[in-house]
Amino acid sequence: MTFEGTIRLNLDRRGYAEKPSAYVGAIRNRLCAAESIRDLTVEQLMSAIQRGYTFTPAAMTGTTGDTWQGQQVICADIDNDSGEKDAQGNKIMLEQPLQPDEARALMKRHGINPCFMYFSFSNSEAWPKYRVVLVLEQPLTDRDEAVQLTARFAGIFNAARPGCADTGIRDSARLFYGGRAGCVFYASRQATSADTLRALPAPPTAPEKSAKATEAQQATRTSSGQQRAQGGDLRDEIEVFDLAAYISSTENSREVRKGTKLYMNPCPICGHNDCFQVTDHLWHCWSDNHAGTNAGTIIDYLQRRHNITLGAAMATFENDILHPARVDFAPAAGQGDRALDWTDTIGGSGTEAPEVQEVPPTPPTQEEKPAEDQQQPKQGDGISSYILNSMAAEIDNFAATGAISTGFGYLDEKSNGGIFPGLYAIGAISSLGKTTLIHQIADQIAASGRDVLYFSLEQSRLELASKSLARRTAQADYNNSLGSLKIRQGVTSRALSAAIRDYTQAVGDRMNVIEGGFKYTVEQLGEYVAKYINQHNTGPVVIVDYLQILNTVQKKATRRDEIDAIVSTLKILSSKLQVPVLVISSVNRANYLTPVDFESFKESGGIEYTADVVWGLQLSCLEDKLFEANGRITEKRERIKQAKAELPRSVQLVCLKNRYGLTDWHVDFKYYPHVDMFTEYSGTFAAEIEAEEKRAAQEVAAAEAQAKRKRQSKQDREAVLKELAALVADAHQEVDPLS
Repeated sequence: MTFEGTIRLNLDRRGYAEKPSAYVGAIRNRLCAAESIRDLTVEQLMSAIQRGYTFTPAAMTGTTGDTWQGQQVICADIDNDSGEKDAQGNKIMLEQPLQPDEARALMKRHGINPCFMYFSFSNSEAWPKYRVVLVLEQPLTDRDEAVQLTARFAGIFNAARPGCADTGIRDSARLFYGGRAGCVFYASRQATSADTLRALPAPPTAPEKSAKATEAQQATRTSSGQQRAQGGDLRDEIEVFDLAAYISSTENSREVRKGTKLYMNPCPICGHNDCFQVTDHLWHCWSDNHAGTNAGTIIDYLQRRHNITLGAAMATFENDILHPARVDFAPAAGQGDRALDWTDTIGGSGTEAPEVQEVPPTPPTQEEKPAEDQQQPKQGDGISSYILNSMAAEIDNFAATGAISTGFGYLDEKSNGGIFPGLYAIGAISSLGKTTLIHQIADQIAASGRDVLYFSLEQSRLELASKSLARRTAQADYNNSLGSLKIRQGVTSRALSAAIRDYTQAVGDRMNVIEGGFKYTVEQLGEYVAKYINQHNTGPVVIVDYLQILNTVQKKATRRDEIDAIVSTLKILSSKLQVPVLVISSVNRANYLTPVDFESFKESGGIEYTADVVWGLQLSCLEDKLFEANGRITEKRERIKQAKAELPRSVQLVCLKNRYGLTDWHVDFKYYPHVDMFTEYSGTFAAEIEAEEKRAAQEVAAAEAQAKRKRQSKQDREAVLKELAALVADAHQEVDPLS
């Protein structure tokens, strides 16, 4: 019978492209909670699994058995593990692994047609690893029975091929990782009766481990027996911990495979290449150039790497890695003016930081890869493998972000819908409003429901907040608007009160302003963004104001080299965390009298090469023929001075580079500096302002026309009188020809 209803279970809020073993504790905390209970169709569950989402077969409100709410899904984990390990500590596959078609044949004999089956992250052609998923016709209401039926189901596989199915699925909160795109290889969508499972034979007793397996496990305990003796409930977590993934995410070490061996290069302990070998949850450093522990589990690694005691290592593993606590973001000593906290919202009140839910991604740094790592080809570099295994998930990630509207309709139209994850650079001369424009875009993005992190390295939160409110007063009633300077001076009005109410309701706490100061580094910025994503489970729009003030801990020969490194790090951040990063940049003073172009950014590092999109802001008058001519410097300066004095100023946003669409376009704006507001010429509000200006211009023109008519009338009367006087004079001078 095809299952037509919905299944209630816990589904994680985040998918992964690779096996997320290093984040098992964080996933468990996030997943086993009431807010993660979902009602899904079979199609929705299969789709989530193929995008790497983790699930629990039961509906749980916590991580303990007493929070079990019900269960309609029964799973079998076929890992084909013999339980033995070789001399290097590598797991050994069963001599005859149970193939998927054999598993289906076994189930058919017992009257079971699985709802679907999928390959796990660790599956390979040589070593099949997969999950079998049953959906019951009705949910189970007895937790003990759910455990028993799960054991009976796994038992039919182990009876045929001892050890092929994991018998450790006793925990109601057992996590089942998803897989890669296309991992579901069989789907009947059929439901199974619980009575069918009740009729299955009792599971076979687990076979005694061979002497070889016992010896291998004893070797595993050699360096960490004490940890395991004290570890208690941590033992299982230690044995399933993905050590390679953890080291990749916390150290400047990368996975390098040589044959069947996996190395972390450079070694996080001694710095050598081809020295630090990882086998599942175990490691071994083969160098003799250092004293102390050189092999073991994650516990031994933490002791050796951080020079801490056994108790401290256990606490670090449990509290900081499996169950990370709240993190305070304080700048490194000497690198910042103050600690960053979670009151960095535009209103200043903020919200308390939620518990960190995952080991944060390592903030990107611009460091050269080891030469050996550059030379070694990586497994999975083939484009066909990427298309088949990873591309769909990355498309989902990119599409999930989508185009983010800037709030300016014509700019969105030119930009294919808005901004995308990537690095955007915006440059302009001073006093042209580049901060105001990007800050207004930030407000408009926040009002649309997206989180924004605005790193202000020069202007204070007071300045930016007053700009937002001044703009609101102008947008509500231009004739009764209140400037940001007056707001900072304490001037109040009904318009300001209404602006405060409207702004805070529209933007809420999504607009975050971080006062970084002149010592703030790009590394601190990257750490802040990564941890914000993990705490809020959302990718914010990141704005940096501005590039030339931002610093780096990387020591470079010149300031230009440092800016190059900063720009590259921002690019890595945008790519790694899949967020838009908008960085404001100054331009060369030598280009103040010419239209903005790539030459304008020449002191801004390699921004024209690194950024995905480059925008320039310029006065519209730079399109005048005057600026096409050589020389005439005095005239040009005077024209720019006049253009800057105009209210509103006519400015253009020019697109110089765009990896997401066409270039060589511009958008015309009017800039009202006294109320910190930009309007598009094509926008509704701009049309209203333009209509007012047009009416005023018409009134002036009418008055001038009337004055001209009066002048003309006077001139006409004077001309008539003059003509009459001439006629009279001629009459007196006329002589009679007969006289």
